[in-house]
Amino acid sequence: MLTFDLIRASVHPDGPIEDHGGDGPIPRTGYGDLRVAYLDALDLVEGGVDALAADVAAEDAVQAAVQRDLALDPNGERWSSSFAEPLAFAGGARQVVRQLEICSAAVAESAARTPADIPRFVCGLWPDPVPAARSFAAGDGVVVLVNTGLLAALRIVVQTAASSIRTLTGLPDRWVDGDLPLGYQYGAMSDLLERCRERRDLRAEPIQVSIHTGRADLFRRHAMLSAYCQVIAHELGHWARRRPGPDDTWLDDNPAFQRAARVTRADQWAAPIDEVDEVATSNSENHADAVACEIQTRPPLGPGYPSPSQVIGAMAPWALHSGLWWAEAAHTEDHLGWTHPYPELRLGLTGLRLGQPASELANLRASRPRPVASDPPARGTPADMAMKFQVWCEAMLDIARNREIALERGLEHRTSTLDRFAIELRRGLGELS
Repeated sequence: MLTFDLIRASVHPDGPIEDHGGDGPIPRTGYGDLRVAYLDALDLVEGGVDALAADVAAEDAVQAAVQRDLALDPNGERWSSSFAEPLAFAGGARQVVRQLEICSAAVAESAARTPADIPRFVCGLWPDPVPAARSFAAGDGVVVLVNTGLLAALRIVVQTAASSIRTLTGLPDRWVDGDLPLGYQYGAMSDLLERCRERRDLRAEPIQVSIHTGRADLFRRHAMLSAYCQVIAHELGHWARRRPGPDDTWLDDNPAFQRAARVTRADQWAAPIDEVDEVATSNSENHADAVACEIQTRPPLGPGYPSPSQVIGAMAPWALHSGLWWAEAAHTEDHLGWTHPYPELRLGLTGLRLGQPASELANLRASRPRPVASDPPARGTPADMAMKFQVWCEAMLDIARNREIALERGLEHRTSTLDRFAIELRRGLGELS
């Protein structure tokens, strides 16, 4: 069954919510050795599994806030059971563990339908408010760690976008209120960025919740599942033994070059940063993104041509990254790193890879692509909504304003060579248009 069908079924559950039991905050897996590796990693955290359980319990406060808002709605009782479903992405400690199990299983099934040759893996929660994820090898498998702070942050980005569908539809020509007025949309994103930058728990009061029904709720749930799956698929992309090449081919990975950074902090290595390290790590991230998008297009995640909700969900992690990157660039003196490519590039490429019809995407990958039509995509198509979501993020995540502030201050000694090139290229293209 396609994951979209699972999402649709979760909106109107036929029976009582199933209690899947499980091991508390530890997602279930059939790979005992990888589970042990995950638990060994948790032992590095003070309190270990108990610390994770306490962290995940904060999701119960989010669920309580959702149910409280439902109680105030005249039709809230009708929707109450639907919002207790794991795929409602509406809080709950048990639900967030189950969400990770469902998304991991879907990614594994879709990945098996690609030529990427993804190793076996487990995906576990990590108690950290920082919106990030990472992975490490364990024997012949991989352990993916997803920070609880990332899942909470993506929930806010996606629920705000779902409250702004009317706004998105009008872009780029006009800005109109959505279910949330424009000021509330901006306020929600500003609060999110501020809390993330200060490493505060997004599930602490005041808790941001937004109740949707009908098509907007279906959009939100599907986009949330897509966002979670994009994060997991991206991490697995780092361990893929093959990667997409031109003309619908797949190439063997080059582990000597597409590799993680040898050094990840500016104070670990005297300037200038090794340019080979920059290019290698940027390529590694780019290939991981490409593999993740390939996984997104295979069943059960996608039927081949993703919907607008799936595309926007897959773009959400990079939109968040872009907002935080430019906030740091504008308001701190910190080095902005070199282990990940320029964030808007990742945001735009994900929209391009998933938003284009399959025939056009094949053309873009061709060794000698034909000229691309310059006409804008048809209104409401995935490509159109991907472009609109980028415009919305530029304003609501303060990307445009912070970029202007940062460029005025200068970034010469705070970014990688590749990022400076991308920034100058973007600025030059902007001046030409």
